[in-house]
Amino acid sequence: MKRILIVALSATIASSAFGVNLYSNQSSNVNVAALNFSTTTRSGVTAAAGSMWSEVQANGSGVQTESNTNAGSSVHLVAPGPNFRLADDFTVSGAGWNVTGIAVFAYQTGSTSNPVTGGNMNLWSGRPGETSSVIIGTATWSNATDQLQLDANTVGIGNRIFNTNSPAPGSAPGTTRRIWQSNFTLNQTLAAGTYWIDYQLTTTAGSLFAPTTTHQDVRGISGANARQLTTTGWVDVIDGGNPAAAPDVAQDMPFIISGEAVPEPMTMGVLALGAAALAARKRRKS
Repeated sequence: MKRILIVALSATIASSAFGVNLYSNQSSNVNVAALNFSTTTRSGVTAAAGSMWSEVQANGSGVQTESNTNAGSSVHLVAPGPNFRLADDFTVSGAGWNVTGIAVFAYQTGSTSNPVTGGNMNLWSGRPGETSSVIIGTATWSNATDQLQLDANTVGIGNRIFNTNSPAPGSAPGTTRRIWQSNFTLNQTLAAGTYWIDYQLTTTAGSLFAPTTTHQDVRGISGANARQLTTTGWVDVIDGGNPAAAPDVAQDMPFIISGEAVPEPMTMGVLALGAAALAARKRRKS
């Protein structure tokens, strides 16, 4: 029993020394952004070695009569501001999270070098734009990288592309929209519940666009509720579809939250017993 307690204590201490990914919005893998990275386009074009495609989707496989039309939503500062900003929500589970990092994604058309020079992020108690919502924390931009976790086993470059076969004849794939991951740091403890982030990125010239979450053979998913701050205020992020007669579809934003889960009360009890066992063992040896 003593050995079990000591091992449990040591394992918990080791895991708390390093932040891990806790959540990836709308993704089944907490380490991978929900951008549906693939080595092959819908039209059958293979990505270059070390890269994958993130393709705007249509409802269903094969050639469809409509698809999404937006590769991304504006997320850059337009002086004097405050637009543009993007926002989305997440839910904290269990006994809570100690959040130490949040990663978001953007591209600049035609740029192969890092176009992101900075950014800012707020953590909200509720949906930005609502009178009852307040900012409860902020995050600091740290860096940007084009080396993305593309799937469970692959790190490399992700290129955002329009739908390559729907509606016919589709759009030819290209590498002019390289996706960059911007990493923000913070130190925020959150109890169980639902929160929102809103963020903005800066660049020396041109625009920055954040790709929306992308899911195989669907234009959007149920519950998508991302928001964008524009010149007229906060609005829902909507994809109008291609062609123009296609229905509007609500969108979500990809982001990854890292840190550590707050131990459950039972776990804390085990830790306390383990600490007591360690102390008793040391006293017997002295």
